[in-house]
Amino acid sequence: MTHSAPPWTSIGFADALRRWIERDKPDKQLRHLVVNWALDVTDDPYLGARRARLDGPASDGDERVMPDMWEAIVPGSLHGAQQIVYCLFWISEVDRTVTCDSITTLGYPV
Repeated sequence: MTHSAPPWTSIGFADALRRWIERDKPDKQLRHLVVNWALDVTDDPYLGARRARLDGPASDGDERVMPDMWEAIVPGSLHGAQQIVYCLFWISEVDRTVTCDSITTLGYPV
């Protein structure tokens, strides 16, 4: 008998999407793309994401990352004058939650 992991729960994505839409006023197609990505992020929150990095190297010269904080560029979101939609979120393996910190439009490359 195989046991599958419990599903992931998303937290804060609706509020982050609402703030992004109000602030950046994306067109309908981009808004649809990003909303669908946010709805699907709980299928596999690690897909296309990487650990968030802090500015500057650590004292030992290694790259500094934030445990449990992840970042992703929404696939297919390149638009306008070389802009992408970027999401910063926390993943809790213990609670099986994906908590959105922010969704924003950034200049590319990031």
